[in-house]
Amino acid sequence: MDWLLRTPGRSNTCITAAIGIQAIYIVGAGGLPALVTDVWDPCGIAGASLYALVRWLRRIRGIELAAPEREPADE
Repeated sequence: MDWLLRTPGRSNTCITAAIGIQAIYIVGAGGLPALVTDVWDPCGIAGASLYALVRWLRRIRGIELAAPEREPADE
């Protein structure tokens, strides 16, 4: 869990994957018109909730974001 929360890229990728899976499920159950009518609200609420959860977990567990790694060409 700490590995996932350590960098913004990993946590954002996890949130994006979860929301994408949810959208695919809704479209699969309701057809393509569900993409335009039904997907936006639950996906938006879930995305905001997961973002808040990640920030809360970082604060509770005392995780500081990792510094970006420098590439050898930058030195």
